[in-house]
Amino acid sequence: MPDYRLTRISQRIFASAGVSLFKRLHAAGESRVEAMLQSYLQYLRLTAHLRDTPDQLTFDRFYTVVRAFETQDLKMRSCGDCGSEYLVAVDGSMKPGCVFCDVKVRSLARPRFSQLFARDQAAHVERGVARVK
Repeated sequence: MPDYRLTRISQRIFASAGVSLFKRLHAAGESRVEAMLQSYLQYLRLTAHLRDTPDQLTFDRFYTVVRAFETQDLKMRSCGDCGSEYLVAVDGSMKPGCVFCDVKVRSLARPRFSQLFARDQAAHVERGVARVK
């Protein structure tokens, strides 16, 4: 059985964003292959600051996560608090709950974590990769 579990919170956040993009592209009529490639390219842009770290998923790992979503081993849930979609494992092997709310709670509890997150977001804005309001 392929390993689709995402143990790091950064992997779960960015994989959730990548799978969400894959889902939207495929639903909009893109072929499965094109949707996979485009969503991974966007994932790489979002995770440029993680390059060459264990937090960034390889294409093989990203493909495994998307396949697990397609076979319904992973599902997208919608958070009742923030409205974000996030991945959960049907077998319960991943920590339950919204990863985006988890980051918010962590950043409020740990100022150092919050500063790191803010610095990463500022770097994305400077490169034009993400816009944060």
